[in-house]
Amino acid sequence: KHCTLVYASPYRRVFFVLIGMSLAMIYKRLPKNISNTAANYLEVLIVIFFLLYHYFRNTISEDKLFIYTIDIILCMCFVMVFAFDRGICSKLLASKKMQFLGNRSMYIFLIHYPIRFWIGRIVEHYFDWNITNAILFILFELITTYYLSYLAYQYFSKKITNGLSK
Repeated sequence: KHCTLVYASPYRRVFFVLIGMSLAMIYKRLPKNISNTAANYLEVLIVIFFLLYHYFRNTISEDKLFIYTIDIILCMCFVMVFAFDRGICSKLLASKKMQFLGNRSMYIFLIHYPIRFWIGRIVEHYFDWNITNAILFILFELITTYYLSYLAYQYFSKKITNGLSK
């Protein structure tokens, strides 16, 4: 087995860029005077619809192209609704606590997989998988991931702050 970092064909990725550019043009031409009430309803509605769709996604149809098309349309609607940044969901996501968690989760995301992958390979190669080793593996992975994420956040936030102050 080998791992590749290609998630989609280049042609499909170009298509995504074109969709994003089209969304940006549509948003730029939309009137910006949407009310907060309408934004609240739209955000809550799209989140509920997204959660329901996500739950029933694999039971809707056998046709993967149809599901893929719905995915793209739903993503476009999601982006357009949240682009106004006026609803209750947007305000919740823009809170200081959510920004704090988002800043740190980036480093957790980047650091977690290599640790899990390499330590998992070492454990698989040299040890038997039993409940004790699994618990020790999980604890080591969690502690290492959060510690290295904390160090990376501290290091890069200082770099960014110093770069902005110059």
